Amino acid sequence: MDTIKRRGGARTAHGKSPTPLSEFLDSRWSSLGLTNAEAADRLGMGAPNMISMWRTGQTPVPLARIPALAALLGLDPAELYRLWLAQQRDRDKEVPADFVELLQRRTVSSNEALMIDALRLATKNADPEFSPEQIGRLVATLQG
Repeated sequence: MDTIKRRGGARTAHGKSPTPLSEFLDSRWSSLGLTNAEAADRLGMGAPNMISMWRTGQTPVPLARIPALAALLGLDPAELYRLWLAQQRDRDKEVPADFVELLQRRTVSSNEALMIDALRLATKNADPEFSPEQIGRLVATLQG
């Protein structure tokens, strides 16, 4: 079988290093048993080889594809966005690494956003500074 129709199985890139996003996508694809052709069809793409190039890191995943790709893979788009940021940092050395890290830290999943909403409600959007003790108590509470 060729790599486009084969279910699962890791892909290897030719000439490009895999990115955290491509490695994550490849692992997720393999666990779901999706073929590249099935994925391309569901994403409304004509060329399944583009999926293979995303999975190997040969071609970057466009930001515009992240929401549909997350839906296809059953993921929160924020999770893929954080990996997309790392992909951009790896591919474009002019992108400041500290800025990418800031965006990654501040990008939250829908579940995490519920906690942020509760915090803002409790503090009436005051954006208070928390002491290490307060943070420690919160962590202990969340850990049960």
